[in-house]
Amino acid sequence: MSAISKTLKFTGGALLGLGIGAVTALLLAPQSGQVTTEQLRARLDDVLDAGRTAQLATENELHARWEATIREGVKDDNAKMTVENKPQIKAEQAAAREREKTEQARKAAIRDLDEASKKLDKARTKL
Repeated sequence: MSAISKTLKFTGGALLGLGIGAVTALLLAPQSGQVTTEQLRARLDDVLDAGRTAQLATENELHARWEATIREGVKDDNAKMTVENKPQIKAEQAAAREREKTEQARKAAIRDLDEASKKLDKARTKL
């Protein structure tokens, strides 16, 4: 028996056990389904609020770091990548790649325009 089939069997068994346990817990709960549903929704809302709060805090921290990095700037082109300047260096590299792609697209468009111009000139000379 291969490792994949063993893993699939284990995962299937775990999910089946989880489902049976959840159904059993709901059926044997000492309160009504409506109360249980309300409790589950309240817990889910608490978890989502905590996640949103953590996300907002992380976004604010990253934005503050980014602004500080932009204000300070990288003084040495050969500066080593550190935790503080890594996002800035990555952003600069991405911007350079984007500029390169744009330049390549511009050159391709000019080539296509030149070819179309030549074809148009040929067509005009035939007339």
